[in-house]
Amino acid sequence: MFVRYINTTTDGYLFLDVGRDCGYLYIPQKYFHNHPEEEEQQGYIKGKS
Repeated sequence: MFVRYINTTTDGYLFLDVGRDCGYLYIPQKYFHNHPEEEEQQGYIKGKS
């Protein structure tokens, strides 16, 4: 089950590929490191799939 991160400011999900699943982990910090053009969204938590 893929679990996505939630932006606590907007209550929306972060980007489609940011989350975790069995053997897959792509955390928000790594996303923003790989995509510096995106403004880092503060206040995120792990949500449900």
